[in-house]
Amino acid sequence: MNRRMADEFEFSASDTLSETCDNASDFDEQPQNPLQLAPEWAVSRQHQQQRLVVNALWEVPIGYEEPGKPPLDNWVVKVFGPIELAPIFTVDSGRPVNPRTEVDTFGTHSYPLSARPAGFGRNSFAHTHVGQHGFSGCEVLPAGILEDRAADLVAWAFNLFNRANVAQINPVFGAGAVFR
Repeated sequence: MNRRMADEFEFSASDTLSETCDNASDFDEQPQNPLQLAPEWAVSRQHQQQRLVVNALWEVPIGYEEPGKPPLDNWVVKVFGPIELAPIFTVDSGRPVNPRTEVDTFGTHSYPLSARPAGFGRNSFAHTHVGQHGFSGCEVLPAGILEDRAADLVAWAFNLFNRANVAQINPVFGAGAVFR
């Protein structure tokens, strides 16, 4: 969805809903029981069910010439105009995690050990959602005597509110589990 609200403001939003399934997401995944591969079909490690992105662009009405009005020529326009501000907000659903016991339950001698606790399917856990807020500002500076040349001074802020986003969790159950 994209909408221009006025000459100086517009926003866009996108929402993705998807599902990714496989029976092995990476080289380090072994089947829990090599003699029964059907239970391995599940959501992929790369599965991300939902992603929402909302962003906007606001051209601050300082320094832009308006039709039918004389151009402003004061210190405010020379120092601060024209300026563009752009916030962005992203929320991602948590990615799957495969719970493991680190015990060779089926005697497969595979590495890494891949046995799951009883009653848990492959990739049946999930990380918490990830949220990020960003912000950018851009000021157009004259770059010389020619009016059609300019330089952009850009500032970016990522993870603006310093939100902690979990990147990895320990999926191991039992006495050998080490939590950090």
